Amino acid sequence: MFSSQISRRRTTLQMGLAVLLMLGMIFYSLGAFTAHAASNASTGLEGSVFTLKGSGFTPFEKVDLWTTDPSGAALSASYVLADQTGSFLIKAQTSDPDGLAQALGGNYTRLFTDFDVNGVVVDTYLQLILFKPSVGTWSVTGHGELSSVQQVMNFQVLGGEKSSSTIIATPATGALGTIFTMKGSGYGAGERVSLWTTDPKNAALDASYITADDNGNIQVRVQTTDPEGLAQTFGGNYTRLITEYDTSGNAVDTYLLVILYKPSVGNWSLSTMGNLTGTSQIFGFATTAD
Repeated sequence: MFSSQISRRRTTLQMGLAVLLMLGMIFYSLGAFTAHAASNASTGLEGSVFTLKGSGFTPFEKVDLWTTDPSGAALSASYVLADQTGSFLIKAQTSDPDGLAQALGGNYTRLFTDFDVNGVVVDTYLQLILFKPSVGTWSVTGHGELSSVQQVMNFQVLGGEKSSSTIIATPATGALGTIFTMKGSGYGAGERVSLWTTDPKNAALDASYITADDNGNIQVRVQTTDPEGLAQTFGGNYTRLITEYDTSGNAVDTYLLVILYKPSVGNWSLSTMGNLTGTSQIFGFATTAD
């Protein structure tokens, strides 16, 4: 009988260990697939661009996004695909100079890819233009559809506004074929400034980026013809950085040339957004038939 009791105790102990092991495996599995993390909240004035990075997701998985405003109201922010490391980048914009979010009636998102002057990809991110940005603490939540990993990224919008302005290009109006010159200022020294054009039908198209000079200035020239078919071949606005020199070899001018994709008659704009300061400017110009 004593031997039988020992045997039963061993069996009970083994079963208990097995149950604990199974529970441990379940909790470990849940822990591996559901993570909740919040980034340290960054702060900035209204009009700032907040850079948010998500990580820990399955490579290339679809990550659903939504924002939560200071009042606790949630709104869809579309989705982003994680890269090969399971990470993604979002730039949350707290101003809407083109009225894109207002026209949509919700958060406006679009994917941007920045290239250097040699056409090499240097940055890919989802631009998120907030619908009705307001002062207070915001969050962007990402939820992996495959991994169920969930990450919360916080940022705080302070009162006051970043500088922004609307500037008329030189010349203000010109026939198709005219090159319009735009000079921006107020950016950080060496800051990367994202660019995009808006055509007469209000369709927006990426125009890459330019780096501000030591004084925080930029210069862009928009070409409204495409004699070499560069934009058509590229399938979008074609950009290249040009530096002009005098006869002694001294640099006298540096600007980004933007060759419009499918230029048409009407009112155009070139919008800029400093990726660090959030400084934004809109340059307007009009093309005519002759």
